[in-house]
Amino acid sequence: MVSVEEKGLKLLDIKNLSINSMDRILVNDFSFSIHQSEIVGMVGESGSGKSLCCYSFLSLLPPTLTVGGKMFWNGQLLGTENDKINLRGKDISFVFQEPMSALNPSMTLGNQIGEVIKKTNPNYSFSDIKSTIIESLNEVKIPQPEQIINRFPHQISGGQQQRICLAIALAAQPQLLIADEPTTALDVCIQAEMMELLKEIILQRKHSQRPLSLIFISHDLPLVASICDRMIVLRKGELIEQGSTFEIMNSPKNDYTRGLLLTKPKLGEKPYRLRTVDDVMEGKTALEKPKQIIELDYPILFSIKNLDVVFEDKKRLFKTQKTFVALKDISFEIFKNKTLGIVGESGSGKSTLAKSLIGLQQPSSGTIEWNSINIQHFNSIEQNEFRKSVQYIFQNPDSALNPRMTIQQALMEPRRIHFQETESETLNKLIQIVELVGINKNDISKFPHQFSGGQKQRFVIARALMLEPQVLILDESVAALDVSVQAQVLNLLNDLKEELQLTYVFISHDLSVVQYFCDDILVLNKGKIEEIQPSMDLFNHPKSDYTQNLLRSIPTW
Repeated sequence: MVSVEEKGLKLLDIKNLSINSMDRILVNDFSFSIHQSEIVGMVGESGSGKSLCCYSFLSLLPPTLTVGGKMFWNGQLLGTENDKINLRGKDISFVFQEPMSALNPSMTLGNQIGEVIKKTNPNYSFSDIKSTIIESLNEVKIPQPEQIINRFPHQISGGQQQRICLAIALAAQPQLLIADEPTTALDVCIQAEMMELLKEIILQRKHSQRPLSLIFISHDLPLVASICDRMIVLRKGELIEQGSTFEIMNSPKNDYTRGLLLTKPKLGEKPYRLRTVDDVMEGKTALEKPKQIIELDYPILFSIKNLDVVFEDKKRLFKTQKTFVALKDISFEIFKNKTLGIVGESGSGKSTLAKSLIGLQQPSSGTIEWNSINIQHFNSIEQNEFRKSVQYIFQNPDSALNPRMTIQQALMEPRRIHFQETESETLNKLIQIVELVGINKNDISKFPHQFSGGQKQRFVIARALMLEPQVLILDESVAALDVSVQAQVLNLLNDLKEELQLTYVFISHDLSVVQYFCDDILVLNKGKIEEIQPSMDLFNHPKSDYTQNLLRSIPTW
């Protein structure tokens, strides 16, 4: 490291950062700084360069990319890549978006935290390491840390997994924490708890020997505003604007920032179509839904009566009981051409209920009727028709698409199984569907990795539509998308609903999206129904205390 004279010492100071691939500029002339105990938000759409910038601070970028510019740490110039590498863990730590990808499934949680402590404190004894692990777990408010350290990642909830990732990142007492979309996969209550926890940890460390600063990466501006002192807006690798959170949220100087603010659905509003960032930048206004004749009689597709799902605890993960009740006495109906939203905290039974609807989870008792027939009593012909009629769309399109199959192969495969037709007939249907969902037919010969997250989600929707379904079950299917792409996908789903007379079951933890998109909302809590109401009625007049607490957890500005 080379000392430099600099007025007003900063913890991290980036000067004229550029990141280039062989054929294009990914980040261009980006300068930014952060002081001790400061919380800075970095926002922008997918592909704006947020994560790339932060990866470059620790030399985590692939060698195929060229990095230029200067980086100063505590006033000293980092002259080599080894200087950056030496900051990893001890001085700068990361918390990533998906905890199950960040945690090693074959190691106990205690060993994963201890691994960091050993590396940064080689002189620590076994007892020192164990006591530091317990301290780290207490800091992130993990209950019963002595028991948790002996568990594996799959044995704890998603919220606890993210707290473990935070404990690993903080175990070596870094000065800077970079949190890259750390709450995207969390429900609204756990998300609020994580934000409060981060603020509390930074406040507690403010006057310690190792004060902590935070860079919080997200596409959700209200969420960023709830925690950050200052915000930086990036677009296509360019710095668009930066300033205090109050300035950015109340008086954005750039139309792009205004677009990020106006794209996300607002509570109490139900425009006909959501505006994308490009719409806002082009001056387009929100469209109100045209007046239509209200259809009072919606046919019942699904009728769920007294549904129970109980899991046997054969491995005794739950020390006090031999069984776990996932769903208890669930009764409701799903109506044709309507959208039912299902909300609740992690572990409330949302996905278990959705999987029960399509027969992936067998009920312990009760019935699920499709067009008045119990799905457990289907013959083989009825079973095949049902499988075509009800399609499931998962959260992560990367996991849902086979990386070794072209888009054409992936989309044609299910239709070949369920329909007796010629190859040319299947191809004609494919071209019809891809054009319907806004995909260029010339792209179907490519592989999934060649497309963005929003494009891949369109492919997954197209594959489901190839079977001409009546119902789509959407399980957190827009959760990982940035606000503008999310708006595009929600607009597409609304268009498809009208054109194809579809019915949706929409599972999400983003309550503002649920309120906008759904006709009715079912609230689950610990496997039981708290209430079912029309969307606007539930948000304006929630009946249960649990629903009121959910609504209070929504980040607002």
